[in-house]
Amino acid sequence: MGKPKPYATPEDYATWTGETIQVSPVLLRRAEIRVRSMLTGVVYPVDADGNATDPEHIQALMEATCAQAAFFEDTGDISGSLAVLGGASIGTVKLGTPTTAAGGKGSAVDLRYSSEVADILAAAGLDKRTVVFRT
Repeated sequence: MGKPKPYATPEDYATWTGETIQVSPVLLRRAEIRVRSMLTGVVYPVDADGNATDPEHIQALMEATCAQAAFFEDTGDISGSLAVLGGASIGTVKLGTPTTAAGGKGSAVDLRYSSEVADILAAAGLDKRTVVFRT
């Protein structure tokens, strides 16, 4: 059993974002780790090295990794430490941290992950809520 291939390369990131800046392979690796954590419990076909074999899944994993890396770039929070900070108050002004879905209802939002990543994975059937039957 060999080593799995990276989900995305710096070249993939440049193409996906349309930006000419060079992204660090370390940043992409950190993004891939986040994407992999979102795949816990998801069943999809892989080869002996653990690489996705379905072209749609391969594309989605690349796009999700690029989206998470772009999220890291946008927020400047690679570690996720800012996502666990609480709100603040100064006098009568209170600033909260968004931890739930819009309107304060629904499931908690994990601010360490780009919502775009969840959308990309779900569209490819790579999330825990999606059941895809192919015949």
